[in-house]
Amino acid sequence: MPKQRFESLLANYCAPALKQYKYANMFHLPKDDDSIRSFIKQYNQQFNSKGIFFILIEQETQYTIYVYNSKLKDYISSNAVQNFLKSYQ
Repeated sequence: MPKQRFESLLANYCAPALKQYKYANMFHLPKDDDSIRSFIKQYNQQFNSKGIFFILIEQETQYTIYVYNSKLKDYISSNAVQNFLKSYQ
């Protein structure tokens, strides 16, 4: 996949997480191109210091790209979220 195409998909699906308006976004791609791995590595090198992280989840026929910001951990750890999650135990 050309890098420009990947960047376009990333912008379309993950702009809120990249701008830190949302904690996370994700999207799926068919598993037909190994260049995705190198893109994820490059983006992590470029953005981790800014608090943005990229995870590549490989499934049998597709990739899931999960983009999140460092505020997610704080949010999940908050009392409000913990109490909400405990209500489902």
